[in-house]
Amino acid sequence: MWARLPVATNDGAPIVAPNLDEFVFENLQSPVVATLSYPANTFDQTPCVLTVRQRPQDQRITISHGDWRFLSNTQIEIMRPAGFDASAIYEFIYPARDPTVMGLGFAAVRDVVSFMRYENADAADAPNPLNLEGRPGIDYVLAYGLSQSGRFLRDFLYQGFNEDLHGGKVFDGVMACMAGSRKSFINYSFAQPGRNVRQHEDRVFPHDQFPFSYATTTDPISGVTDGILARCETSKNCPKIMQTESSTDFFHGRGSLLVTDGQGDEIPIPENVRLYYFAGVQHGGGGDPAVDYALFAPASKYKPNPADFSSMHRALVDALDQWVSEDAPPPPSQFPNMRDGSLVSASAESYGFPDIPNVTYPGVMSELSQMNFNVMPPQPVPGRSYVVMASAIDADGNETAGVRVPDIAVPLGTHTGWNARRDGYAEGGICALGAYFPFARNKKERVLSGDPRLSIEERYKDEEDYIRKVAGAVRRLCEQWLLLPEDVDPLIEEARGKYRRAMGHSEST
Repeated sequence: MWARLPVATNDGAPIVAPNLDEFVFENLQSPVVATLSYPANTFDQTPCVLTVRQRPQDQRITISHGDWRFLSNTQIEIMRPAGFDASAIYEFIYPARDPTVMGLGFAAVRDVVSFMRYENADAADAPNPLNLEGRPGIDYVLAYGLSQSGRFLRDFLYQGFNEDLHGGKVFDGVMACMAGSRKSFINYSFAQPGRNVRQHEDRVFPHDQFPFSYATTTDPISGVTDGILARCETSKNCPKIMQTESSTDFFHGRGSLLVTDGQGDEIPIPENVRLYYFAGVQHGGGGDPAVDYALFAPASKYKPNPADFSSMHRALVDALDQWVSEDAPPPPSQFPNMRDGSLVSASAESYGFPDIPNVTYPGVMSELSQMNFNVMPPQPVPGRSYVVMASAIDADGNETAGVRVPDIAVPLGTHTGWNARRDGYAEGGICALGAYFPFARNKKERVLSGDPRLSIEERYKDEEDYIRKVAGAVRRLCEQWLLLPEDVDPLIEEARGKYRRAMGHSEST
């Protein structure tokens, strides 16, 4: 569905204000064309500032007006300065006009769902297309959002839109997936909903500020008391909520702030909320190591992470349905926490990542400070940073907390939620894919390469031993209501193919 939202005006006059755009081109093309998020109010370069820096924490260097120009009111052309690689960060501050009333997206979702759920006909007497026997045919409404749409749902709840104009509940159940502790860059002038904070990119936009958790807490940095559910708790219209997270969304999306207060102290999970962490899975799920990811992720140094969670997600959607419609308790939260030590620092000195040949663990995460958005560009308040943590790992580098999908519970390699940036692309940082480092096939290969991790043959007697262990892991997931029975056999057969490929055997053998 597509909404054409109005442009805000000042009693009919255009609204003009400074806007900030960020560009990370991931190439060395020069000149390079950048598309602006809003039209520039003027072609005069005087009020505009274009800067470049290599990494988020570096000092901004101003690019002279002679080295960039307007091609139109929505595009600029930049002559790339020497000394910066393909992943340098360019910021452009300029007088923009015609902000879209982007927050109406929340109201549109609220009103469409409310109409379909409660109304027989609209104001023009057009009937509700979901009417059954003269009344709306909806008993319960569930919302599912992954990544950007998951962040939208968190912000939808935070802004109070789960209450319709008549005081009714909009969504009974919400599943926000891989959204981290973020909300969305929507309810702002000159909003840019597609912005997505990561370790290297989009660090200066306001969609990742307090509150982070569903529980109402007091922020140790700002002193403000708030929570994602604060408004719906007041109106008594909170839904039942599941949020699922990947390892990537801890490294980039600061997922630990869902259960800690920003100083590393644990905070509660509300009764109507379940949190599930898919250990060692990358954002969006399994990647195919055979695909040439350089075509759309040129900065990534290593092959992507193939561990998948889709079958477990399917079971959780079913569990959410049962929770909402029959009040059947879903699986308890499975999430890294401070109580059992499964939340740890991601620094290279303390994380304990194994010394895998030809692999360098970057030891960085997406840091967060309180930001002042009254200045352009936004500036962090010095010395007031949040504590952001990662999930603990075992000796192989695989994560130990949360839901361990078969690829992690019975591994053929090390799976991570981070992927290092390679030389020429802000090396030393991380990009928003996971990575996969297969085990050696046998002890001889392992010893020759200097790999500290046991080989496949040292872990499993043979293919059938491996399959027995996978079958046990799959059955445990099924017993925990984290897997549907119809997905058991397909996962086991999929694992058989993975083993044969890992050992260099024909899949039909």
